[in-house]
Amino acid sequence: MPATGPREYVKYLFGDDLLCSPQALGRLVALLDADPRIVLAASARRIIDEHSRPVDVWNEFRAARRWAGTAVIGRCLEENYNLIGEPSAVLFRRAAASRGFNPQWRQLVDLEMWLDLLLQGDFAYDPEPLCAFRRHEQQQTVVNRRARVGPDEHLQLAVRHLKVFLTGANGRPEPMASAARSFASCITIGSTRFRRRKTTPPARCCSAGSPVRGISFAGPSTG
Repeated sequence: MPATGPREYVKYLFGDDLLCSPQALGRLVALLDADPRIVLAASARRIIDEHSRPVDVWNEFRAARRWAGTAVIGRCLEENYNLIGEPSAVLFRRAAASRGFNPQWRQLVDLEMWLDLLLQGDFAYDPEPLCAFRRHEQQQTVVNRRARVGPDEHLQLAVRHLKVFLTGANGRPEPMASAARSFASCITIGSTRFRRRKTTPPARCCSAGSPVRGISFAGPSTG
């Protein structure tokens, strides 16, 4: 049932990133409004370089649909990847995020937060690229990757969410052998895995300063 009262949702738009549509915010809001069980919504994102040129589209979930939170947790951990997206690509319920981002995390700080949210509810996805995420060699992500910060934090997440592998996405016990294989796959992170992505034609993106009715954006640069 759609929400009828006041809604308190949180939307980040980092200084390096852009919106790709004047309807970007409205589409994400509609996903949360549609079902109170959904705590986190995200979209595909267009990847741009340091000159704002579109170079790729990341569209991990492909279809517009709702996913069980635990199913998304398990998939992110098994694939050793933040399939949900960066803060500029998501919208979430403030009430579910009262603990805030954990300052002890250096690289997977966003994924750690998303998985905590998904322990409380479900995930909704829009396959349209609603934001653009900038990548360049000076990003903190690149620095952390060289220092191998990500693998260590991924292992911590895997151990924390071990219960997901033991109960399965539907909350029913999985056969121990299946759960063990999933967990083993999750913690095999010593080798670098490259993911082939589908590249789509460039599209114009709205700038961070473009007007979106009723909303003002602020956020730190992704550096």
